[in-house]
Amino acid sequence: MPIFPSGRHAGGAAGRLDRVDDCLRGILQDHRTCPSKAFVFENVRGILGTNRGEDWKAILKAFGRLGYAISYRLLDALDYGAPQQRERMFLVGHQLGEPFLFRSQPGPDSTSGAPHLTAGKAFHGIQETEDLEALALEGGKYSHLLPLVPPGENYLHFTAKRGLRPILLIARGFQFSIQG
Repeated sequence: MPIFPSGRHAGGAAGRLDRVDDCLRGILQDHRTCPSKAFVFENVRGILGTNRGEDWKAILKAFGRLGYAISYRLLDALDYGAPQQRERMFLVGHQLGEPFLFRSQPGPDSTSGAPHLTAGKAFHGIQETEDLEALALEGGKYSHLLPLVPPGENYLHFTAKRGLRPILLIARGFQFSIQG
């Protein structure tokens, strides 16, 4: 019987796939045969909700049965200087005998109030050339929209997921409509 229920659907999120179940089974077997004092497990945010959260509970229990104390937190790359919102789940398992505490998160919601890094600041000075043609953002279907993306956002800015209503955009001589 699999460690994690496979092939179920809950709340629109697919359950564990067999190959993911096999991967996690392999990770757990590695920790059984060659235990470490600490490890980091990282995955997408969605892992918290598959099978109504039962998969995440099973992962925590499985590592706990191997004697690891578990700490986990959802972290956003945007809060750590990347010019893109990208949430990932980080789990730290350890046998250190004392609690593991994640550092407080940076960013506008933190006690420091540091602003998010913009894409412009992230890429400032990376490539200097007099040949502006070489720096043109070409090739992508929507690359002409990049200048319209607000700091700290990504392509989702133009989707219904961010609450965008149908609008007409005129950019770089193109006229088109985005439905939200």
